[in-house]
Amino acid sequence: MSNKKINLLKLLQNRLKEELEYKGKCDRGEISEWDYDYECQVVADYHQRSWIDTLNQIKTSCFTADEIESELDIFLGENKDLAGFIPTSFVKEIKLLGKRKQLEEILERDDVVEYISSMSREELEEKFGKEMARMKDFDQKNPHHCYDLLGHTLHTVEGIKRDNLTPEQFKELRISAFLHDIGKPEVAKMHPKIKGQQVFYGHAEKSAEISQRILKQLGYDDEEIKRMTFYIGHHDDFISYKINDQLSPELANHEFIRGITPETVAEVMIQNEYSYDLKRFNKDQIKYICYALAHGKEPNFQMSGKKVKINASIQDALEVAQKQSRVSIHSINYGFKDEYEVVDWKDKHSLQDYQMLMHLCRADANAQAEFVEMNGRQVSSRREKIENINNIDRCLPESKRIFDLAKLSNLFLGNIAKSTPSQKEIDNIVANQTQESLDYFECYGGNPWHEHTSVLSWVTLTGKPATFLVDLKRKIEEQKEMTVTDKVDEKKFNEVYIEDLKDLDRMTKTKARKERVQPLEEQLSSEEKEEQKLKEAEKLVVLLHREKKEEGR
Repeated sequence: MSNKKINLLKLLQNRLKEELEYKGKCDRGEISEWDYDYECQVVADYHQRSWIDTLNQIKTSCFTADEIESELDIFLGENKDLAGFIPTSFVKEIKLLGKRKQLEEILERDDVVEYISSMSREELEEKFGKEMARMKDFDQKNPHHCYDLLGHTLHTVEGIKRDNLTPEQFKELRISAFLHDIGKPEVAKMHPKIKGQQVFYGHAEKSAEISQRILKQLGYDDEEIKRMTFYIGHHDDFISYKINDQLSPELANHEFIRGITPETVAEVMIQNEYSYDLKRFNKDQIKYICYALAHGKEPNFQMSGKKVKINASIQDALEVAQKQSRVSIHSINYGFKDEYEVVDWKDKHSLQDYQMLMHLCRADANAQAEFVEMNGRQVSSRREKIENINNIDRCLPESKRIFDLAKLSNLFLGNIAKSTPSQKEIDNIVANQTQESLDYFECYGGNPWHEHTSVLSWVTLTGKPATFLVDLKRKIEEQKEMTVTDKVDEKKFNEVYIEDLKDLDRMTKTKARKERVQPLEEQLSSEEKEEQKLKEAEKLVVLLHREKKEEGR
């Protein structure tokens, strides 16, 4: 028996021993509080946590699926008479952990294609479920594919390499690759115009839906499921993105076939952030909105050489963004009717999420046909698809920066016309502010709410560097024209807009000064740092008061 096996069995035996010792102390009256009913197998919170701690210890150890299964069987067999002291939920979780480990070990094999391909449909169903079994010998009938559905899936799994990935990322991406097309058989239809060709519209979303259930049953936690279903549900997000060399003039600004630029990639990030489809916007309007918000201008979509005009209200889109955001900060006014909303700057998906998604997209493309021909001519190739994904990958950092600015400026513009909050609301907001925000407000001198209510907008921007705020102002100015609609009083909008931009300038100057001082502070002792901070604070207050006075003249 290996050391790992001995350690696992000892771990389980020690946990049970602790339970019995505690029970003995209670029986002898050494512990006055006894909140167990072992006949009903009810476990007190304290002891439940102890079993959970043991489970987490096992999860983070390097036990194999076989070791977990065999050692659990030995432990339960040796302690049949003490089964009432072992929570059934703990046993269930250990068994699930064994199943998860088995799946992960199989998918992380170097020979994963040969290993799973050799299984019969019955073996596939036993190990992975009926959804995976039906993929075997499933003819995709599509020129983009050179394997049956299971073959394509396994080659995609094989395409996820360990290079530049943590063990956790490697595991999650291989599982995602294994499940990324599992919904295809449910949505498969024959192409309405091309005889003999099959299409799979909506298969990514269907695959994510099926995968969520499978992953939940295997005991993966919510964060793991969220990441993996994101990769699965969005692996076709950039399927119509092409480099400029692949775009004909009539497709240069097509609403669905997009050229690869940081702005066009940011469109996808915006679309994935907000559920515009749930708020009566159709597919065409969503494309229009995401273009406008990412590029800061109205799109000039072309179809067959003619301009396509799509009717969509940017103001309505901003309201959707406001209502789908969280955290109490802003007082928001729509049509000058008082409404108090909450805003959260935390994004649904991080830059790293999109970078991990590219690994799956690249592996997916690499498992497709080398050349794609339609009507006797080549329309794409595996090399082109991979090149496109690599270009999108390179755009991601800049696209995320554009997305951040678009999100911040759109939320800001949606708050341009605000009503003054009540004193009670002000007190509640102030009580919940970070020290950094309060320090910033103190620089204004006096109560900031009495000077300009839009200062509420800046609470969530205090952590951003000055360069970011400069870009934000530029973005806001670019989008001003799209914000003034028939629902907004233009005169009042302009009054508050000017004040808000002045506040943004003041904040930018404050942040720039603070950033210049920081490197010097790192070389000082703690006493010198405190003295330096006091001096800088005094200077800032004087400068800000002076700027305020000059603007008031």
